[in-house]
Amino acid sequence: MADYGMWTWGPGNVAEITPASFTMRTVYTAVLTPAAWGNVKYLDIAVAGITPDNASAFCVLAQAAASLYDKQLEPEVLNGIVRVWKTLRGDPWGNSGRSSTVMRLFVVRFK
Repeated sequence: MADYGMWTWGPGNVAEITPASFTMRTVYTAVLTPAAWGNVKYLDIAVAGITPDNASAFCVLAQAAASLYDKQLEPEVLNGIVRVWKTLRGDPWGNSGRSSTVMRLFVVRFK
């Protein structure tokens, strides 16, 4: 047994995740400038091999927020693409604020 790494144990004391079975890596990263997207609610970015079951995505600020009322970009992982929303995803009225702050997108794939 390794002296380091993550171990997850299941029923009957069976190791389900070990340092040899679990990996996580950044498969895509980019600086996003939502003000340059025009009048769209989201941007689709192709990332080969990702699905909602094997990947996650998040955005972090790459500059100070453009205004006190600016919004966070919201990434959504779909099959083979990351959809980055600059409005609130699923806003039924279409009147949510739009982000204009530059952010860095990270797409992480795990096994």
